[in-house]
Amino acid sequence: MRKTLILTCVLMLSTTLSLRAQRVIWQDDFETSKGWSEYEDEAGKAIVKDGHLIIKSKQGWTFFSKCKTNLDGNKNFTINADIKVKRKLIIGQRIGIAFDYNDTKNYMAFYVENGFVYFIQCHNGVIVREDKEPLKRNIAAQKKRDKEAPDMVFEIQKKGQSILLLVNDEETIEMDDIVVKSNRIAFFVTNDQEAYFDNVKISQ
Repeated sequence: MRKTLILTCVLMLSTTLSLRAQRVIWQDDFETSKGWSEYEDEAGKAIVKDGHLIIKSKQGWTFFSKCKTNLDGNKNFTINADIKVKRKLIIGQRIGIAFDYNDTKNYMAFYVENGFVYFIQCHNGVIVREDKEPLKRNIAAQKKRDKEAPDMVFEIQKKGQSILLLVNDEETIEMDDIVVKSNRIAFFVTNDQEAYFDNVKISQ
């Protein structure tokens, strides 16, 4: 029993030291575009403007904005991003970050919707993995009395083949058997919502 406890402590310490040893390899404060996909039409928009990546999606639509980074999916990594939502999220409105992104039909993503966090893996347009967990510190409940929409900080941590999402420092969903091949990431907004993304950092 004692040997098991010691081994567990060593592994936890090793993981913590590994994360601390990471350094920022890519970042964007959106003062200029680093290659994010930008477009605007009657269904919505994705533009870099005024120090933010702004994504707006009209009713019934999902808008992505993607960017190539120098992330190495074979190594552990951490992705951080600040997100400001224009209005409080309701059912059907999703704000998310996609990784291992190839196109709008092939990616993995975490997103927040109505006090829940979701993980999805999409392959050829079909969701092949999905999980859902409630936010313990429910964003909607926290801001119920406020007129302003909540600020969120997303943090994705990859350790080996496990990946974990933190929202405002709260650990939410952890998934195993994750293989990351693409170095592109993306942000997305759905269904009559608008969000402002900033201070994106990737550490390895």
